[in-house]
Amino acid sequence: MSDEEYAARRYRATAPRIDKEQIRDAIRDWNWTRSTADAFIEQISEVLLRGRGWRFDQPSTLHPYFERAKLPMDGDLEQSLRDASSRSSFERCYAYDKIVLDTASAEGFIDFHDSNFLLRIIERLGKEKGWMMTSRGAETATRQRLIGNILGA
Repeated sequence: MSDEEYAARRYRATAPRIDKEQIRDAIRDWNWTRSTADAFIEQISEVLLRGRGWRFDQPSTLHPYFERAKLPMDGDLEQSLRDASSRSSFERCYAYDKIVLDTASAEGFIDFHDSNFLLRIIERLGKEKGWMMTSRGAETATRQRLIGNILGA
């Protein structure tokens, strides 16, 4: 084995490594809605290895790295939110999405594939807060009001 091969092998053995699961857990603790896909984790770990001043036991030192990475919303969660919004009676906007996700988190939302849970939250919050209805939702509300008037008469 040549000196270069020996040095390369030894460097690989001693090169600093970061446990990707620790990064994943730190991201989930920072913002549970963000993607923890391997490609993003790999990019963040490379930046962390080049950077200084971060520690896993002090998560706030990692937050700037996550913010700079501009992590997208988790794909499964985005799909569930899109499905729930398309079936709801209310318009979708970024502010409503944030309120829905905050409420879901407070109510113990865990399954990113459960669009029905998100739909129930959207419908409840939409009625409570007077969110703008979709044309389909407005037609349904009008129809229900008219049926109620006929049956109540």
